[in-house]
Amino acid sequence: MKLITYLLSTFCFCLLLSSCGAKKEAQTSKKQLTSALLNGEWNVIKIGNKSIVPGENTPYMGFSSAEKRMFGFTGCNRMFGEFNPQDLDKGTINFGAIGCTRMACMDDSYEQPFLNALNEVKTIKANQKGEVELGDASGKTLIILKKRSEK
Repeated sequence: MKLITYLLSTFCFCLLLSSCGAKKEAQTSKKQLTSALLNGEWNVIKIGNKSIVPGENTPYMGFSSAEKRMFGFTGCNRMFGEFNPQDLDKGTINFGAIGCTRMACMDDSYEQPFLNALNEVKTIKANQKGEVELGDASGKTLIILKKRSEK
C-alpha cells in the first residue's frame, strides 16, 4: 500500500512540475512586438478580407521608432505619420493625422481601403507567422503586414 501511495505521489508531483514548465515555455515562446522588431519596412499583405497581390504598386508601411514616425506607400501615394513606440508595450498604436501626397492614379484599388483601415487602427500585435496585425479598438484585424526582405 505504501508503495502505491509513493508511486502515485511521485507521479502527481512530476505531472505538476511538467505542467508548470509547459506553461512557462508557452509564455516565453510568444514573441512580443517591440519597437526594435517593428523598425523597418513591411509589405501590406491583407486589407480586411482582401489579399494584396504583390507587384509594382504594392502598398507598404515603414516604422522608425527612434524618429517616432511611420511612412509608406498606399499603392498610389506616399504617406507619413507619427506613432509612440512606448504604446507597443500595451499592444496599442495611434498614427494621429496621416499625411499623403496627392497624385492621381487611375488603376489604384488599394489606396482608399488602406487609408480607411489605417484610420481605424488602434491595436497592434505579432502573430505566430512573424507578421504584424493592425486591428481596430475591438481587436478585429484590419491590416496584416509582412516584413520586407533585406536587400
